Amino acid sequence: MKPYAQIAEQFARALVAGDFDAAHEFLASNQKQRVSAADLKEKFESMIDYGPGYGPIIHVEVMNTLEEWRAKKEGDVGWAYVALSGSNYCEGVAVVVIEQEGGFLIRDIEWGRP
Repeated sequence: MKPYAQIAEQFARALVAGDFDAAHEFLASNQKQRVSAADLKEKFESMIDYGPGYGPIIHVEVMNTLEEWRAKKEGDVGWAYVALSGSNYCEGVAVVVIEQEGGFLIRDIEWGRP
């Protein structure tokens, strides 16, 4: 798996585990300033809040990656879509990953399946 896809999957797994502080650590510096761990929690929970009976997310998988796309900005390394599936539903997060501070971090997040 490509390094930027690994970051996307680790970020999604932190969200699913409810470890929003850990998920926040995957964000690039400008994103960290705009989005708090509490904001991540709110966005994630509202995305999967279908109502009672749908159960927890049981499957996290990178489904698609891109290294070239129309909205790509200078410094972007890759884009990845991670599916988050429960027993009766599927959602996901898409992230843009940049290289920053000697590693890969998330510059942008899109919530929900396309």
